[in-house]
Amino acid sequence: MKEKTIEILKKSGWHPNRKIDITDLVVYYEKRGFEIFPEAKKFLEEFGMIDVYCPINPRIPEEDIKKYHFNRYDLYTTNMIKSLNGMLSRDCISEYEEEYVEEKLVVVGSLNGNQYLMISESGKMFTEHGFFGNNAEEFWDRILNYDIVTNWMQWDGFI
Repeated sequence: MKEKTIEILKKSGWHPNRKIDITDLVVYYEKRGFEIFPEAKKFLEEFGMIDVYCPINPRIPEEDIKKYHFNRYDLYTTNMIKSLNGMLSRDCISEYEEEYVEEKLVVVGSLNGNQYLMISESGKMFTEHGFFGNNAEEFWDRILNYDIVTNWMQWDGFI
């Protein structure tokens, strides 16, 4: 991962080789119809239950920040027990599985409480806007450094 990514994640409570007990998370997910496959388990053990605050995209003009009352930080949370007000269910992502990914997905986080962060069985990472990385490290680099965003319509050949 990039140095900036590691710095932001460390401020959030992550550290290299982090591995937390996800027993309660697995119960939470299973009650909502999710299967925690190996790649999701690996992600949650390393990155689960953290709140990652990242300065908003520096390309957003200052006048837009003031005009639209944007927060100066985005919150990426992997604490799904408190995120989305407990409204998480398998139904919320079935469209992405069926129409775009053709693999099972698990919601492993959210952006500002209103956008899903998802992992596939193969370990690829997605948001509701599309593909964001071949693995967790690439995902965090793209998200926290505002690298390219690939929407669902630009996907062929990308994964």
